[in-house]
Amino acid sequence: MSGQKSGVSFREEIDAVKAQLVIGEVAQALNLTGCSRDGWECPACGALGTLKERTDHQGARCSSAGCGAGFDAPGLVMTARGTSARGAVVFLERVIAERDAAAAAKDAPSLFGE
Repeated sequence: MSGQKSGVSFREEIDAVKAQLVIGEVAQALNLTGCSRDGWECPACGALGTLKERTDHQGARCSSAGCGAGFDAPGLVMTARGTSARGAVVFLERVIAERDAAAAAKDAPSLFGE
């Protein structure tokens, strides 16, 4: 997952990752202070409760008058972790894989019929 996928452009990789996540999952994976309802800590300005989720759940914008930064999932990771776009995609792919593995484990039938 850490390298360019054969036959797939980097833009397509970014779009695929963005389509599988909502911004709240990303904020949670980054351990940003706050929640979807009340807002998160903005990684650009550090203000608490100012990063508000867009209605489509695919991005967020800081409501602080001095900031106003807007983020999609990769941009939020890049800003919060100080990483490259490639590093952000790798992080998001890991978040997706962990989420999907946890969901599969939860849905798997128990060996004891529970």
